[in-house]
Amino acid sequence: MAVSKKPKDHRDLLRVDAKPPGSYQHFALARLTAYSVRWLTCWEIPTTYENISVLNARLFPIKFSLAGFPEMPDAMATNRTILQMRPKYRGFATSDQRRRDARRLSGFKNL
Repeated sequence: MAVSKKPKDHRDLLRVDAKPPGSYQHFALARLTAYSVRWLTCWEIPTTYENISVLNARLFPIKFSLAGFPEMPDAMATNRTILQMRPKYRGFATSDQRRRDARRLSGFKNL
C-alpha cells in the first residue's frame, strides 16, 4: 500500500511502495532521482543523500537496489546520479556539499 498521506519525517520513507516496474524502466536514473527529490521537496523532507537513496530504492527497486538484495538501497547508484544531475552535466540540480542536500532543482519541464 502506498503512503496515502504526507510523510511526517524521513523514517516514513520506509513505508513508500514501489512503482510498477514497467512504468519507469525506460527513464534515465537522473530523471528518476529528480522525481524522488521533487517528492521529498513537496513533503518538506530534507533532500539529503541518505533520504534520496532510500526513496530511490523504495520507488524504483529495479534500478536503485543492490543486486541480489532488492530490499537494500544502492547508494552508489544514487551518488553517481546526483553527480550527473549537477550543472556540469545535466543541470537538473545544484547542491551545497557542506549541507549535503540538493537544494535547488531546475529543468522539471524537460523531464
